[in-house]
Amino acid sequence: MKKLLTILLIALFAAGSVSGQTAKSISKSNGTPSREVTDLICPTGSIYSQLPDGIQAWSSSGGFYFCDNVIVAPGAPVTSITFWMLEGTIYNPLNVDIHFRQNAGGIPGPVIASFPGLWLTGVPTGETYYGIAAIAYTYILPVPVTLAAGDWVGIADYPDEIGIHHHYWLTSSDGDGSMYFTEGNQYYYDLSFCLGGGGIPETPVSNWALIIGVILIGTFVIVRFRRLV
Repeated sequence: MKKLLTILLIALFAAGSVSGQTAKSISKSNGTPSREVTDLICPTGSIYSQLPDGIQAWSSSGGFYFCDNVIVAPGAPVTSITFWMLEGTIYNPLNVDIHFRQNAGGIPGPVIASFPGLWLTGVPTGETYYGIAAIAYTYILPVPVTLAAGDWVGIADYPDEIGIHHHYWLTSSDGDGSMYFTEGNQYYYDLSFCLGGGGIPETPVSNWALIIGVILIGTFVIVRFRRLV
């Protein structure tokens, strides 16, 4: 009986350790800058932007947040947010929580607004990072959110039911060089996102994707015209 209890206790401890490690697991992509994702742009009408720099990307499991702050006040109430994820395996829609927090002396503080349990459909941008597709996500806020300089934007995504990293949030070089994971651990990077201030933002694709689209449309029109003649 004692041996059985001992085995059960060891099993429970091991399970708890694995669960804890999974819940707090983070992963980072490494490499030199990737030109492709530096072509990405913010939607028209954005009032704050931190564009992808193609240097790093971060992922978490267990539904914990990555938080980054706005270095200047957006200047108008925020009505939408767009961000970019690298996805080796694309899962649509993506399950995320989004929240906004006040600045508390350089760290994320009290909640300003929270939008949990979202399911967002990604839009392929046509750009890649070391062959991994960059996917854009946009969320229209149900109520406008007013942010001051230093306030924080937080996003938690749920990669899949077993906590495998599939979604990596692209970094930016436009911030102040500081972000927080699970609102407690500081990292010296910034994350890429755009904040909109009115209306429904356009799909944020790269200039190259737009050029290719125009060429394809032009080719179709010419072929169609020749057939008619």
